[in-house]
Amino acid sequence: KVLRVIRVMRLFHQLRVLVVAVAASVGALMWSIVFLTLVQAVAAILMTQMLQPFILDFNHPEQLRSEVYNYFGRWSYSMLTMYQITMAPPVWGPIGRLLIYEVNAAFVLFFVPYGWLVTFAVI
Repeated sequence: KVLRVIRVMRLFHQLRVLVVAVAASVGALMWSIVFLTLVQAVAAILMTQMLQPFILDFNHPEQLRSEVYNYFGRWSYSMLTMYQITMAPPVWGPIGRLLIYEVNAAFVLFFVPYGWLVTFAVI
């Protein structure tokens, strides 16, 4: 029986190495999650504050203001939107294009660096 156990342990050596490596990286994973959450929270606050004047301006079409509100009208909406943009980078396209083409072209100065920072540097 002892020989069987030893033989089985040899077969699973790579699996054990992988499990040990994953367990050793849990601390770095947690800090990465904390950092990414802070980046998303700051971006959500920034976007919510920057878009409030647009959302409250009745000179813009109601449907456009409503759509912008659904993405960035409250901090919780902004946080969800930033989470979507972070976890699924292609999602930024419709949201970014809405803000860049319909609200203000200067939002490209937010979306491009955010994409660089989050997609290339963090993830």
